[in-house]
Amino acid sequence: MVRQTIGKSCIPGSFGVVRAVRDVVDTVTVWSAAVVAGLTLTIPLKSAWMADRPLQVDLMIFDVPRATAAGSFAAVIAVAVTVTLGHPAGRIGALIATVVLLVDRLLLHGAGTESLTTLNYLDSIFGGVLLGAIGAVGWRRYRTAAAYLFGGLLGAELGDLAESPIDRSGMSPTELVMLQAPSVLAVAAVGALLVAAIVTHRHDVDSVNSPLGLIPSGPLLAAVIVIPGVLLTSEWLVRSGDRSPVVVAATGLVVLAAVAAALVLPGREGIPLLLAVAFSAAGSALVLVPRPDWALPVPIGCLALGLYAGHRRPSPGWAAIALVALGLAGSVGAVIEPRSFVMPLLGCAAATFAVGYAFASAAPVYPTSIVVALAVLVVPSAGMAMRGRYFGRLAYSPYWYRSSGVAQHWTAGVVAAAVAAGCGLGVVLVDRRRAARSAGHRAAPALASAHPPRDLIAIFWQIVGGGRNAIGFRPRTEGFGHESAAVTAGFHDG
Repeated sequence: MVRQTIGKSCIPGSFGVVRAVRDVVDTVTVWSAAVVAGLTLTIPLKSAWMADRPLQVDLMIFDVPRATAAGSFAAVIAVAVTVTLGHPAGRIGALIATVVLLVDRLLLHGAGTESLTTLNYLDSIFGGVLLGAIGAVGWRRYRTAAAYLFGGLLGAELGDLAESPIDRSGMSPTELVMLQAPSVLAVAAVGALLVAAIVTHRHDVDSVNSPLGLIPSGPLLAAVIVIPGVLLTSEWLVRSGDRSPVVVAATGLVVLAAVAAALVLPGREGIPLLLAVAFSAAGSALVLVPRPDWALPVPIGCLALGLYAGHRRPSPGWAAIALVALGLAGSVGAVIEPRSFVMPLLGCAAATFAVGYAFASAAPVYPTSIVVALAVLVVPSAGMAMRGRYFGRLAYSPYWYRSSGVAQHWTAGVVAAAVAAGCGLGVVLVDRRRAARSAGHRAAPALASAHPPRDLIAIFWQIVGGGRNAIGFRPRTEGFGHESAAVTAGFHDG
């Protein structure tokens, strides 16, 4: 009798422990995979041996923007396929992508001039596959969705903030790790975690997939519109950014492509895409180097703080205004030309806080929407183009990374602020057009008031007012990671 009582009392507790451990493993797996994917899409495959093979590196850097765009497309395709086939297929797809990334790095050191560019394309494409597949898997639950968003933004931002080693006589240990990220060891660790996730979930019944087994077309169409729109206008600005008509036309085309892509997505799912385009331009225009080696925890902490603030008090309107301010700050920084690390460090903190707040404020319901936004975030933008036109390349410097040795100009910040302002107006447009349609949708976040104002001034006041009905405020029971909303996972309106 005692034996039976003990057995019955211990079984529920043991199941609870197993479930808790599995939840922790799932969260760590999603976060680490998202970090690796973000780093892969923003850091080229050349790493620390930049000075050893300058011709190889130069040829590869020329194709890095298009390789990144290819990886962004791959991410959107991967998430669309995963929500159709289900989460087991997503974990297997993420594992396959991780294996390819691992093999790619092992082949890197013996690569010839012709194969280096090909390996970089493979690296970007399968990094995108990892980002999309793990996004579909992680977005169904609140904890893993938060881990995915933090990891994806962290990887993308750390890669974007990396400073060129050419600026210094030698690299510190932190710089060496960053410029080689993600390392072979990190990729292998992600692969091991994915294997563990596949084993622990092998008996799960997967009920989250698209109706009728069809691939959602809305996110794919949005990617086809916005990714080439951002990339091609950026390349145009590199070639002809010294002419005012070209700058005005390119800025308008970027905003038009972003708004059109946002309107393709269901409800207000396009708002994070608009904010991603705005931050991509504004963040690229900021002067964020030189920074001391000990400052690495600053962007990590500020990103986490921004995500928390955006979750507690979300407002895409305030986020859009902050991104316009970032662009203008880029102009001021270019004029001042800071020589110490104080202003770049403050800019780094402001940028990472702003991107965290923006994404958390507009966190979508469907995994396809967040992956589209993250995919657009890493595509080289107008801010980078206006800086790169002085040396004829779509990059921060001739060596791709940010560099304090490259001349800055105030026009980059002005163009970035114009893009951010246009995307901010796009947020208003999307919210207005989708308000009535989303009001009766079971899974859509309640972002707008029941009676939207009729004039633009009232709309602007409602956006920045911070009231309960301001754009971006929604009940805590919905938003990213809402499992019931993920059942159709981006299929609606697509």
